[in-house]
Amino acid sequence: MYLLAGTIFIAHQLLQKAWQISIPLADQYLDPLLCMPLLLGIWQWEKKLLFRHQITTGEIWLLTLLLSLLFEIGFPLLSPNFTADWRDALLYFAGAFLFLTFRTKTSN
Repeated sequence: MYLLAGTIFIAHQLLQKAWQISIPLADQYLDPLLCMPLLLGIWQWEKKLLFRHQITTGEIWLLTLLLSLLFEIGFPLLSPNFTADWRDALLYFAGAFLFLTFRTKTSN
C-alpha cells in the first residue's frame, strides 16, 4: 500500500510540477487523500523499529484530527499562501480509513 501511495504521489508531483501537466481533480484532492496513508505508514514503521509496538486505531484517528486542524485551520491563519478547504479535511480522514483498511495483518 505504501509503495503504491508513494508512487502515485511522486508521479502526480512530476506531472504537475516538472512536466506542467494538470489534472484538476487530482491537483486539488490527491495530495490530501494520500497524505495520511504515507504519514501513518512512516509513523508505524518508526514505532515498530524504536518501540516495538504498533500504532493504535485511536492514535490514528487522533493524529488525523490534529493534522487536519493544523493543515486546514492553523496554516491558513498563519499564512495567506494556505487556504482552508473542508473537503481536504474529509480526505485526510478517508486516507486514514484507507490506511486502517489496507494495513497488513501483522501490523495490527
